[in-house]
Parts: sequence; structure tokens; C-alpha cells
Amino acid sequence: MSRWAITGTTGFIGPKLCRLVCDRGDEVVALTRPGSSSSTTDLTGVRICPTDLLDVAAIRRAIRGCDVVVHLAAPRRLPGKSRGSAPGSRGFLVITEACRALLEAAAEVGASKFVLASSTSVYGRPWGEVTESSPLKPQSEYARARLTGERLSLSTGARVGVCVTIVRLSGVYGPGSIPLRPLLAKVTAGGFRVVGDGRQIHQTIHVEDAARALDASGRGGRTSSETVLVSGARSSLREWLDEMATAAGVSVRYTPWLGLPARLALRGVPGLIGSRRLASLDYQLRPRAYAIEHSLELFGNYHQVSLGDAMAELVGERHAALP
Repeated sequence: MSRWAITGTTGFIGPKLCRLVCDRGDEVVALTRPGSSSSTTDLTGVRICPTDLLDVAAIRRAIRGCDVVVHLAAPRRLPGKSRGSAPGSRGFLVITEACRALLEAAAEVGASKFVLASSTSVYGRPWGEVTESSPLKPQSEYARARLTGERLSLSTGARVGVCVTIVRLSGVYGPGSIPLRPLLAKVTAGGFRVVGDGRQIHQTIHVEDAARALDASGRGGRTSSETVLVSGARSSLREWLDEMATAAGVSVRYTPWLGLPARLALRGVPGLIGSRRLASLDYQLRPRAYAIEHSLELFGNYHQVSLGDAMAELVGERHAALP
């Protein structure tokens, strides 16, 4: 039996990872934010430890006896500059400096593995297939913080002698996914119109499958640090939206004749498009394609949730929440 220290256990992925680890018979030390509630307290094998993730001594006391440390904690987004998103803000530090503190504590207590959940946002907005070695072009404060956290993890891991695995996750979704709610509401209302034909690759991963990949990354016998891409099976945006619409008993309209001019505007003069419309067009037109062969080779097939089942679950959750 092994013992895992996991941050972010009150978030989106954390509770699912805790359940996988506990169901296997291993123990979890949940490093929670002081004063926060935890959805993992009902799991046998979870010990809740309110811990400041920037305090090496506090982390060391909490994770003593742990073999694996997984860092999931991160704000969903960093606030605007007027509220302190620059390096030094609390949100930035949880993504960045906490990696250094966790790794230094891990080395002191003899933990051999550190897993950092990162994001494909570090690549920016590429139009081609992304691999682990694709150029890194973060375009937001959040993405820049993610990349800083990755680099701190690799340099600190090399310095203190702890194996680091960075897992870059793409488009994690599932029940309780807050960013997906506006789109889910529009599609399930019926008549949602997509700019273009929706046939470009739209690769996302269900939260349960993301947790399986993270679990596998902590259990593997690797001894050298590396970065891996983790995403779901390939599907098109059209397949993704049509499954959602089918589960809701509605349909989606596509406008292929608008795809080319909108794509040219998006790639050529994005500054002429309003920020909200820009985000919408980017979602509807830009491919999201990730080469995940390496992670499948390392972790095995972590794809367990079908797209149809996932969408039926999401639509069912939305309908249950309606008055």
C-alpha cells in the first residue's frame, strides 16, 4: 500500500483522483486550503490536512510518509491586472512557487514521484496538431503561470532528486464543469448555429479519464522526468455537439459557407474582432488536435467514458438543475 499527497482535492479533478486511489486500497493525504470544505471526507483512506502550499515546513509535516505527491490545485483563471494577476499574486504563486515548495518537502520526506497537472494552454492557440515538443506560446496570465510552474517543477525536481511528470491536460469536462455551462445551455435549448461545418478535430477529455491518466502517472515505474500530453479520443466538433444535442432531443445547425471567411478573419486580423466574438469563433473554428500516443504508451488506455455517455450525463445534470 502506498500513500499519496494530493492538492486540489476540493476542485474538479481532485475528488475523482482521490476515489481512484482509495478504491485501490492506497491512502490519500488531502492538502486542502485552510478554511475550505472538502468533498473527499466521505472516502475511507483520506486524511484531510489544511496546509499552506507555500510553507515548506507545513507541507513536510503533512506529507511525511507519502510516496507520491500530485499537484492539482490552481485557480480556474487568474484575475485581471487590477486585482493582482502579476507574479506575486496568490493565484500565480499556487500555480508556480507551490511546485517548488512541494518538491522540496517531497525530497525531505523521501517521496519519489511528483506529478504536476498542467494545461495545453501553454501552447497558445495553434492551428495544427500539437505534440509534447510543439512551440510554447502562452497567451494569458493563466497560461504563463502554468508554464512557469512546469519549469520550476523540472528544475527543482532535478535539484532535489525527485522524478517529475508533467501532465498537460486538454479541455477537461464532465459533470460540474462550470466553463461548459453556457455552451450546454445554448445547445440544449435547440437551434444552436455553428459558424463553419464543425468537422475540425475537437479533442477533449472527460474528467474521469483525466483522473485515470493522473493516477497512472503516479503509479508508473519511471525514474526520469518528462512531459506528456493527455487528452481524449479524437472526434470532430460536429460529433461533439451533435452528441450533446441528441442527448437533449434537439439539433445543431451548421453554416459551412461562413467557415472560410470567418477563419481568414480569425487568423489574419483577430484584432478587428471583439473579444467575446473572438472567443466564440476560436471555439467554433480552430482545431484542437493533440498527439497522445506517448501518454497512451506510458499509462495504458485511460479512455473509459464514451462521448455519448458523457453527453447524456451532462444533459441529464442540466435538466435536473432546471426549475
